[in-house]
Amino acid sequence: MPIHLTAGVMTHPSRKDNALRVIRSQGDLAVELVEDPVPHGRPGAARTAQRAWEAMPDASTHHLLLQDDIMATKGLARHLADVIAQVPDAPLCLFTEWASRTAQAVRLSVLEGHGLVEVVDRLHTTQGVVLPAGIVRDFTAHLRGSGIDMVNAVADADLLFEFLRAEGHTVYVTAPNLVEHIELPSLLTNDILRGPRQSPCFDPSLPPRAWSVEPAGRAAVIPHMSTDGRSYCHRRDGGGWSSGQTVDWLAELGVPLPHLFASFRSELAALPQAHQVRAAVADPLVFQLWLTALASGQVMRAERGCDRAALAAAMAEPTAELAWSTLVPGALRKTLPVELGHTLGRALKPMLTRALLDAAGLFEG
Repeated sequence: MPIHLTAGVMTHPSRKDNALRVIRSQGDLAVELVEDPVPHGRPGAARTAQRAWEAMPDASTHHLLLQDDIMATKGLARHLADVIAQVPDAPLCLFTEWASRTAQAVRLSVLEGHGLVEVVDRLHTTQGVVLPAGIVRDFTAHLRGSGIDMVNAVADADLLFEFLRAEGHTVYVTAPNLVEHIELPSLLTNDILRGPRQSPCFDPSLPPRAWSVEPAGRAAVIPHMSTDGRSYCHRRDGGGWSSGQTVDWLAELGVPLPHLFASFRSELAALPQAHQVRAAVADPLVFQLWLTALASGQVMRAERGCDRAALAAAMAEPTAELAWSTLVPGALRKTLPVELGHTLGRALKPMLTRALLDAAGLFEG
């Protein structure tokens, strides 16, 4: 079936200029402007999103909804045609924020060369979403019949992803992301409450590429550095996920804790920029970042069958290199300014890369 992609951008009148910028940036894709129907009401994106999805033309096979605080990669329509051809029946996210569980799933999956990765967060962000037309119609019908007070509902993302999960849809995110979030004053104060929400791997000039689809359920274990300063391992458990601290998961696998702590101290002491690192953050936070990289290396080795040589080659690929470079600034988005987070990430790169590549030595030692 030929693909007929249509698009809209949702906005509030106070941010209309941003939406018009998005429209102008998409010369090869007609994007319809959709404004908040109750601009003086309670701040919330849900009613505008409902209006935007309901504005999908009858002839559409797929509909793209963008928010006004984004920039898109060059040639977005061409990339979307290629992506939709791979998973024509699946909902697609064009963005995930760099501290999400899904961002860490992306970091693991790009090491295997996948470009379409399962969204593993229970709720996810909606900076750029493509839905097949049938799902759009089902979703808008659900909203109309749900009894939800859409005028006063706040989070469009919660409503959408709760619906998709209830309907059993597997949602994919593009890697690299095709959309980047731009930091603007948030109508919902997310800029203050959540900190900068950037992409783990956005390329503004992405050339044409193949989009390999990650097999459904491929991610069985996801080590994840949370913005609360702790590293967790999320394990697929039936239709959901169970979570525990990474240090406990490593202990379950037989890593002696004294050996773990001794290895961390040795690695940090050998880091050329250890003084710079310790001037920025305390050792316990560095330890949690190191645990995340170490556990990720173990997942790639034991769960996904990648040896050290394959991992080293994969880490040198541009998308993987970019995705892993955002681990530190993303995890510390509530703690450090973005530029300082990137500086710290560069200083820690040798130590975290060794943990990822040489995890086997710790497990076998």
